[in-house]
Amino acid sequence: MREIFQDVERNYYAKDAENFTPMIFFDRAGYWLRSAIYENGKVTSSGLKMDEAVPEILKFGICTRLSPDEATLRQFLDKMAFTDDVSVIKDVLAKHSGIAKRNMSFALAGESFRIPTLRMNRA
Repeated sequence: MREIFQDVERNYYAKDAENFTPMIFFDRAGYWLRSAIYENGKVTSSGLKMDEAVPEILKFGICTRLSPDEATLRQFLDKMAFTDDVSVIKDVLAKHSGIAKRNMSFALAGESFRIPTLRMNRA
């Protein structure tokens, strides 16, 4: 859970869609798409519905800070997927490959200060 919300926090403050890191919830069993079911204080069916909460948190943060038009907002949200479809996952990752390669080059060159999403560089 911590890693999910760390990524949510980072993306909440992304200055643009390019710096919004992909969030892929690989989900064959639908765990992230449904709520748990409880009976007599016990979990009888596991689940943690995040497919609405995570996009809603991020949409709120992006719209509050940037007031983007619908097309720009879609560029952010298209970098999220709740799926096990490999072609969808590849598409999501492809949208970020350019910035990922650039940031890797900075890191390998010892220039991590040039990576805009690095926590210590967040404005």
